[in-house]
Amino acid sequence: MRKPSLFVLGDSISMHYGPFLKQYLKGVFDYDRKREKGISKQALSKPVGANGGDSSLVLKYLRGQKQKKKLNYDFMLINCGLHDIKTDSITGKKQVPLLEYKNNLSLILKLLKKTGIKLFWVRITPVEDKIHNFRCKSFFRFNRDVNKYNKAADKFMKKYKVSIIDLNTFTRNTGKRLFLDHVHFNKNIRVLQAAFISGFLLKEAGIKYK
Repeated sequence: MRKPSLFVLGDSISMHYGPFLKQYLKGVFDYDRKREKGISKQALSKPVGANGGDSSLVLKYLRGQKQKKKLNYDFMLINCGLHDIKTDSITGKKQVPLLEYKNNLSLILKLLKKTGIKLFWVRITPVEDKIHNFRCKSFFRFNRDVNKYNKAADKFMKKYKVSIIDLNTFTRNTGKRLFLDHVHFNKNIRVLQAAFISGFLLKEAGIKYK
């Protein structure tokens, strides 16, 4: 019997919890993710290879896949936002301003609606301003922007009846010692994130372990 296919398109957060998610879903989903050029060390902070990047790059990637007629999955897990809220430390300009982010999400959802793929949207994970902006000097991130962009995405997902995986709240509730570096999470957090997501996917897809 054919297993339902699941494709993951996300930033470095998804690259970190991804191996554990794949393990939990083994034998249940046919798991795949954006992985062109493989996973490099640079990919964690720069949107290359397996890293989906910001919403503009996610939209570009999906358009390319549609043109190649490769959008033939049953389910898709998408997140983008952490790259969008990157803030120039001098000018204060966002990598992708909120209005552009909203427009990108609208176009992404309209594109996927035509494919028949069931989408799962993952909310942007939390940022600790002091930790991030002390450890990362090339650009800043602020949790207030995480909240603004999540709120905007929530409205679109509800409008299009897309299932929302609230990885933000779940991650914040796991404890105080979250971060491996400026924005990525310790291994024990990644394991928990994967378990949370896998449980959500199985429930929403109506699939039970045998």
